[in-house]
Amino acid sequence: MKTRICLCLSTLLLVCGGVMADAIFVPNYSFEEQSLNDGAWLDNNITGWVRTRSGTAGVFNPQDENYPGSAGADGELPGTAHGSQLAYINNDSTIESASSLGAVQNNTMYVLTVAVGSRYDYPPNGSSYTIAILVDGIVEASETLYITEDVIPLGTFVDMSTSFTTSENDYRAGGEIKISLTHDEDSTLYGQGSFDNVRLSAVEPTSVSGILVDAVTAEPLEGVEVTYWSDRHEFWQNDFTDADGAFTLAGLKSGPAEIKARPDVGSGYAWNLPWLINTVVLEEGEERSGQIIALREGALVSGYVKDSAGQPIADIEVEWVGRMCDGWLDTDANGYYEMRLPVGEYKITVYSEDETIGSIGANVTIADVSQSVVVNDIVVYTEQTGSAISGSVVNSGAYSKDGFFGIAAFEAGTIIDPNSLYSIMPVSEAGLMEAGSYAIAALPSDRIYDFYLLVFNESADGIESYSVRDGQFNVSPGATAVDLYYTSEGGTVAGSVENVDGKAVVGAYVAVMDISGHGEVAGFTNTDENGEYVIHNVGAGQYVAAALHSMYGHASAGSVVEVTDGGTVNVGTISMAFAGDKEAGNLNGDGVVDMQDFAELADGWMQSGSFEADLDQDGTVGIEDLLRISETWLYRPIWYNQ
Repeated sequence: MKTRICLCLSTLLLVCGGVMADAIFVPNYSFEEQSLNDGAWLDNNITGWVRTRSGTAGVFNPQDENYPGSAGADGELPGTAHGSQLAYINNDSTIESASSLGAVQNNTMYVLTVAVGSRYDYPPNGSSYTIAILVDGIVEASETLYITEDVIPLGTFVDMSTSFTTSENDYRAGGEIKISLTHDEDSTLYGQGSFDNVRLSAVEPTSVSGILVDAVTAEPLEGVEVTYWSDRHEFWQNDFTDADGAFTLAGLKSGPAEIKARPDVGSGYAWNLPWLINTVVLEEGEERSGQIIALREGALVSGYVKDSAGQPIADIEVEWVGRMCDGWLDTDANGYYEMRLPVGEYKITVYSEDETIGSIGANVTIADVSQSVVVNDIVVYTEQTGSAISGSVVNSGAYSKDGFFGIAAFEAGTIIDPNSLYSIMPVSEAGLMEAGSYAIAALPSDRIYDFYLLVFNESADGIESYSVRDGQFNVSPGATAVDLYYTSEGGTVAGSVENVDGKAVVGAYVAVMDISGHGEVAGFTNTDENGEYVIHNVGAGQYVAAALHSMYGHASAGSVVEVTDGGTVNVGTISMAFAGDKEAGNLNGDGVVDMQDFAELADGWMQSGSFEADLDQDGTVGIEDLLRISETWLYRPIWYNQ
């Protein structure tokens, strides 16, 4: 999910010390091998390293005013740095390992992690840091970080990381491994680059493998792209299925991620349901197999994206969201797009990272996948062609918050409740770090809008939370005094979501609803890989909490909680069970149809066994048995028949 104010909810890898990681010795990894006096520096002479580009590089012992805490009793630098000294790399310069750090091995993931800092006296604003792993002098992995005070707060260090993975019989095997560290300076600014605590590890590769089949015939699907996306690491990997429908996603980064099958429109299939195999949580070095993705046919949905003058817009991102499917694509040179959608309700809209735009998305209902749907043109407005609405965010009490303010404009009458979280999208939006004036532009002038004040927070793991703090309704384009009020600090709501077996439910939407109103959402977020969640700055009041998940349906915490200003309330654990036909799907006899039953069925199918999982009683455990459970409790969650 993109980091932006959006009501569609759809740390770097640190392997040093992990049980699956073997540290590779890096000589003078924290630049402590020179003897320096406080504040002294040593130029162009770093034990274990050589300078390979013009510029300045050396070792420095920073004084207190440069990095707070560096002159403390233990002599430690702050943050992720180590020891009392660091390497400085100024101007445009690079240092590289003076000798080989070892030979490349097959079937191994190499991860480089380096602490980089921002000094008070010479902050490297406007410049960039690059770290790289080289094999026989060729860069195999690199990462560049462009420096501002928002990226690295002054006087602190953060980690940056890069990695590459070798295969079973890799052409790079036996090659010489080295590391390079680079500072590139903005020509208009003078900053000093700081590097420390260089860590290189060899990690058992993480992978996922499985098969992709037609959900009706069980025939394998060849040539379909399967992707793996980790929001936490901003890491992407892909593979294409072979003639047997098999795929392997290798060299993955651990933690929660989404796996998605992305068939071409011409195949007739829709992308896999976002929850069928949506979120996986992999341990470092885990080699998971037996993943099953079954694709269904989808209706052909097509349309155009145009500007307010009726001209097509090429290469703009079109997104679709809904309970049964989500995805994205770019328009062609004529502003045309087409996709496949299974039965369900969807919202189609557009997104641009380059400029402020506004558009009224299209609502699409698919009842019969054999019938094509042509969507009305989606018209995109810009700041120049759309209307504006302005006002102020008022925080007269100077109340604190965790995150920043977001102002979102929706079509008037949009309801923010648990059932709509899948598919509502703002027409336009704006963000403010602190209270003050705002303006939302690019609004179509023929609509009326509801405005919401949100507090947006993003955790270190990329989990986003929102609290809804104020609203102004039925606002006409051109209004100039649409003020939104932040009237208290609010409190924090925390808890966890588990299934009936006590396992974490990852990626569930959790919403808190004000019991004094009409059940509209006062805050919402997603659960993390441990099934836990935190929602910040929820206004003081009484609430009920509910969890929503496409595989599990809907479950409530069952009790009212009271949020107080500055306080934290723990809702406890929300327990979720699969919906469905218990007689057909309850294979282990515990009274509920849940993942244990699905796992038993999947194991039986993969092993071609014949036992209780033979639900259609044809003598074998096959795709029809898988589909029988799928139809009863995967494809029709609790709310689907309500």
